[in-house]
Amino acid sequence: MQRTLKAGLLLAWIGFAPAGWTAERLALVVGNARYLNERPLVNTLNDARAVADQLRGLGFEVTLHEDLAAIPMRREVNRYLEEVKGREGTVLFYYSGHGMQDRYRASYLIPVDAKVTGQEDIVAYGVGVNDILEKLGERPRDAVSLVILDACRDNPFATQKGGKGLGRVDAGRGTLVLYAAGPGQTADDRPGEPNGLFTQHLLKVLPQPGLDLEDAFDRIAEAVERASNGYQVPYKEGDLRGKYYLAGSPPGTLAATPPATPPTAPPAESPSDDQTLWQSAERCGTAACFQAYLKKYPAGQFAEMARARLQPPPSPPPVIPEAPPPVVRSPDKPAFQDMGYVCKLNPRGDNFLSLRTGPGATYPEILRMGENTILTVFEVQEPWYRVRMQDGTTGWVNRRWICRGSP
Repeated sequence: MQRTLKAGLLLAWIGFAPAGWTAERLALVVGNARYLNERPLVNTLNDARAVADQLRGLGFEVTLHEDLAAIPMRREVNRYLEEVKGREGTVLFYYSGHGMQDRYRASYLIPVDAKVTGQEDIVAYGVGVNDILEKLGERPRDAVSLVILDACRDNPFATQKGGKGLGRVDAGRGTLVLYAAGPGQTADDRPGEPNGLFTQHLLKVLPQPGLDLEDAFDRIAEAVERASNGYQVPYKEGDLRGKYYLAGSPPGTLAATPPATPPTAPPAESPSDDQTLWQSAERCGTAACFQAYLKKYPAGQFAEMARARLQPPPSPPPVIPEAPPPVVRSPDKPAFQDMGYVCKLNPRGDNFLSLRTGPGATYPEILRMGENTILTVFEVQEPWYRVRMQDGTTGWVNRRWICRGSP
């Protein structure tokens, strides 16, 4: 499906702080990859996990779910929407997986157990995007709702049963929806790389302090458009109030504030200004806010606490990687650099052998090989061979369909 939704990711990351913002930031992240009767999507789980990690680093309390079927997916989405319904602060929903449009161009997120054979199945299985936005629209007036939808990959369901990618939606004031690609476009999933094209650039921008959401998204969109030669152009829908920042406001400012009517005269400074500014910095929670407090009150009553908040956290203990599994070899298995070829395929079945990125059926598929494809075997991890094709492509295959010698 189109990767239009991935731009939606951006929303979830916003470390914004509008007026009235509380330190509460809640995010629900869902990644679906292993669909029934379809090849697993390559990077949806990697992207969802990377987004969840970035959000935690930006102060979000994150709930991450992977490969949800229809009933669990509806249950978890509804539970989250009920949880955030009456709460202030910033909330984010991020989805990475397949999505579809029905005949009315309404958008639905597709669970992994979906059996889409017609239009009615889209509604029966899918989670409606408009339903999510309607619930988020019931949040308090000053609350910020962010929706990131990465459901724009080339969707095998969509060829005969529904529209390709997701349609445009109507997001209310205070809600922003970000897509990884525009209507009618598909998003580059980048097989063989750790993340899709949009997420690669998104993760580079998220940690940068002082970037307003609009500016951050413009940078990401330009980078993705340039990298794809114009094939993929992220875009957004919705309307936020004021400016919002991904990783803290610019130096010398406190939390971003929405437009407001200025007072007729600035209030006179009073002995409580020190405490008021400290409380604002506490609510903001970013390094820039604590630095702004210290700049104005270097010897204030909360100066030591502000300096303590600016200290980096202790480094975690080093992670000692596990030793790789030993290579199992026996006399009846081929030695390194043995020649072989694909054999014993069933012409009435799949009639192909998958070349995968690792020694197991859950690893992503690189390509499919036909009968008598010549290979060189140079590593064994039973029951898998690591092989090299004649064009230099390498990967792993199940030894059951490899014969020694030449065809």
